[in-house]
Amino acid sequence: MKTNYLCPVYWKWLQMHPEHAREHFTQTSQTALEKARSGEMETACQTAGEAFEMAQAVMLSIQVSDSHTNAKHNDLLAYGAAAIQLARTHAASGNINEAVVCLDSAAQQIHALAPLFAAEPDMLSHLKQISYSLQQGLAFYQRQTLASQVLH
Repeated sequence: MKTNYLCPVYWKWLQMHPEHAREHFTQTSQTALEKARSGEMETACQTAGEAFEMAQAVMLSIQVSDSHTNAKHNDLLAYGAAAIQLARTHAASGNINEAVVCLDSAAQQIHALAPLFAAEPDMLSHLKQISYSLQQGLAFYQRQTLASQVLH
């Protein structure tokens, strides 16, 4: 898996240790929010990107056979929330195109997972809700991109 914010070896370690990755994600996501609030947008983008890739590592470690549906729901929700946080941080930094790319790739990743949960209607419904939220954000930033292009 290609990573933009984390070392590939660390990303793989997170995927093999999702319980630790969840803790790291929570801490990193909180740090990203604090950096954004204090106006440190470059650091906020980097930190939000790290949180996004941590959530992605956890999400991709989900096993269909796991019986802990709540944990799977929470991991998928964390991934969607991390994608939205990263997109918002990019947009706040003036990088609307990066926000679009982030949400588009996250939505594609969620769509790719759907067949794995074909026998779990609750999971499919959850994936659909996350996908819808990502698509709404994507459409918002695409409209901003189009408006910007029309003005220039």
